[in-house]
Amino acid sequence: MHKKYGKIPWTKLFKRPLELAHKGFQVSGEWAANTNEAMSRFNSGGKKHFTKKGRQYLPGETLQQKPLAKALEKFKQQNIK
Repeated sequence: MHKKYGKIPWTKLFKRPLELAHKGFQVSGEWAANTNEAMSRFNSGGKKHFTKKGRQYLPGETLQQKPLAKALEKFKQQNIK
């Protein structure tokens, strides 16, 4: 699909998402509230990736997603033109 419709170079698509996954982002109050509200609907994978050792992230804490960064890096390396 990217070959046909994509306008941004493939590797450039991954720059910001990789940065956020590697370095993380500061959790906002809104993000924390929305995530906490949805927590009862999360499966074990969701709980693993969106909690900090089983507890809710608090506003101001940094959420890093190293496994997501690894997956994004693999997609980026496919280098679809």
